[in-house]
Amino acid sequence: MAPARRRGRVVTGRVPRALKVVLACVAGALFALGLAIMASAALDRPSKTIQSEVTIDAPVETIWRILTDFENYERWNPLQTSVRGDARLGAKVDLALSPPHGETEEYSPEITILRPNRKLAWMSRQVVPGISDREYEVILTPVGENLVRVDFHKRFEGITIPFTSTAEEEVGLDLMAQALRRRAEELTPGTTIRTAENWECDRPLEQYGDLPIIVKSRIEDQAQPLEAVTLSGPDCAGDGNPQTVDLVLEIEGDGAEIGSTSDAVKVRLGAHDIEVTGFADCGESHPGVQQNGIHVMLGYRITFRGFRIGDADARTPTCDGAGGALSIEERSEEDPEPEDVVCVRCTIVSPNRGLYVGDSVRSGARDSTFVAAREAFVEPGAVDPVLSGNTWRDLDPPG
Repeated sequence: MAPARRRGRVVTGRVPRALKVVLACVAGALFALGLAIMASAALDRPSKTIQSEVTIDAPVETIWRILTDFENYERWNPLQTSVRGDARLGAKVDLALSPPHGETEEYSPEITILRPNRKLAWMSRQVVPGISDREYEVILTPVGENLVRVDFHKRFEGITIPFTSTAEEEVGLDLMAQALRRRAEELTPGTTIRTAENWECDRPLEQYGDLPIIVKSRIEDQAQPLEAVTLSGPDCAGDGNPQTVDLVLEIEGDGAEIGSTSDAVKVRLGAHDIEVTGFADCGESHPGVQQNGIHVMLGYRITFRGFRIGDADARTPTCDGAGGALSIEERSEEDPEPEDVVCVRCTIVSPNRGLYVGDSVRSGARDSTFVAAREAFVEPGAVDPVLSGNTWRDLDPPG
């Protein structure tokens, strides 16, 4: 039916008055929200800051390892009860925040600052910037011999902040600071071993001192092929508890004049039940030597957690990795195969192959990052190889 005409105008029907009121209210609310967001961006946004401080009797490297070992937060952290993701600048992590007597909240902040042994920070935004922004940072300041002040800050900013209570989270931050102190001091070893030559573990690690043992290696004499650290069984062993770290390796190397000329870490002869963390870099490989970051020839129930070989951010390898920067294989057909040797959440850089899994049982890498020129290789003789959740990147990406 054609619309009726009155006094030269087309009449299509009237909008009910109630609907007009609703539409006006919605438009007004959206307009007010837009003004609030613009004002929040242009002016000083409402904000609150909570903070906590603790002094810890432990090496700064130990504290930093705890703070960046996200996988194990649930074991000690009463506030940030779960963090999933990589400790890498620009990475997003999945965070569960559980204030005391409060409900657990989940966020996905982005890591904005990552300065090893100095500062870690991340930020999350809800909806759009200016509504509810949260910035968290932890700063490490050495104040004496193995004495570190740790400062926690969390800043809340945005138009919803005046209506947000932070009291429970402030209590949680204090609890977290004290839990970090306990964790770091528990993990601080009674013995630090410094070496400029090969260090060989040939007896239970507890005989070297209170666990975990820290081995600091800096090799400058490169006249002969030399491994930095050798774990030799059957006597080299940890405490058998997979929940605690037995050995921390800090093996320096620049791919040239500093570092081992052979493998950085060699596992052989049945070393067993060891939880290892830390890092290993190599020097220039000796002529005729196939140099790997970690070379496992025979070992049982050995886990490298959060271990690093090379610099992934700079895409700089130090170990040759011709066989595999991480190489797991039996030494000969007469020897037993390595069993349950796994790199978990490791970061490995190689100018050749990142991972080689030869004849072995339940061994390999999971949830690890490899930056390498060649893909992983798994021999047909590998039984139940471990290869889940790994990330692969080209060492020299196109373009």
